[in-house]
Amino acid sequence: MNITNKDFEVIKAAISYLPDVADFTDIKDSFEDEYNIIVSAHEVIDRLTEKKKRDNKRIAGYIAEKRKVNKNYARGYKK
Repeated sequence: MNITNKDFEVIKAAISYLPDVADFTDIKDSFEDEYNIIVSAHEVIDRLTEKKKRDNKRIAGYIAEKRKVNKNYARGYKK
């Protein structure tokens, strides 16, 4: 499944409103389901952020290789 940058930023902003995991450590037993959901949401955002960094690095390398042959590769069109 692909996620757009706009969708990612919306989800990231929504998760930022969730309480930190540290806020639940004292009362974790009483709110175990909520705690697990919040931990999972934060982990998903962390994984997506790392994936985005890896993909950007990989794509930048690919573009750099292509530009060795064609200096205008992936630069868009000038009108």
